[in-house]
Amino acid sequence: MERFAGEESSRRASIESSRSTDAVGNFPKPDGLEYLPYQRAGIAYATRHKDTLIADEMGLGKTIQAIGTINADELARHVLIICPATLKLNWKKEFAKWDTKNLS
Repeated sequence: MERFAGEESSRRASIESSRSTDAVGNFPKPDGLEYLPYQRAGIAYATRHKDTLIADEMGLGKTIQAIGTINADELARHVLIICPATLKLNWKKEFAKWDTKNLS
């Protein structure tokens, strides 16, 4: 019973941190660009939790958060992005703008 209480507490803490609107952290970013506070929070959450789904409203920068997470992951060298064909050019443009590792 005690084990389940610990898991429940951990789950609640994870859910609460997923609602953060800012985070302290020095996440890699290109010179001259800054992450918005809620984007920093999303990157911080995604770097601490495996298999994160970023599901913010349209226009809030999910693409930038995903790229920021890739930038922050020292082991990320190969990334597969699956998106609708209508978003391929946007992903290409944003990746070229925000990538700090010169990935292709």
